[in-house]
Amino acid sequence: HKSSAMSSLNYMNNAKKYIVKTSTLDNVIEQYVNGDIDFVKIDVEGHEKNVLLSIDLNNNRPKLFCIEAIDTKTLGANYSEWENILISQNYIFILSDGLNNYYIAEEYYDEMLPHIKLAKQIFSTFTCNNIALKNNEEI
Repeated sequence: HKSSAMSSLNYMNNAKKYIVKTSTLDNVIEQYVNGDIDFVKIDVEGHEKNVLLSIDLNNNRPKLFCIEAIDTKTLGANYSEWENILISQNYIFILSDGLNNYYIAEEYYDEMLPHIKLAKQIFSTFTCNNIALKNNEEI
């Protein structure tokens, strides 16, 4: 038995398929959230664009998104398919951990900068693809 991402992907391709009920992020927020949204993690195996299109970012404004940015079938980057949705709504790319991209709402950037600094320290022990900060600030 090989222990690799590809062997686990082959296993996933042989899995049974089920029809499941889905909802929009706006509907989930309306039904379950009372107050501000600090963090949203999206890991939907290639359906990131559909999920991001299901939230009105003018009315529901998470402070931070963590979104899987790797196509699990090809192991290549997939964020070019959906990143413009966040950028056009004034979200700032701040970090890639090699699997996920992190985006912060521009209006929360200054408030969350200490947390971004901590994330940079944590991820400095790993190999990161990118660490980007607004206006190329050095932290």
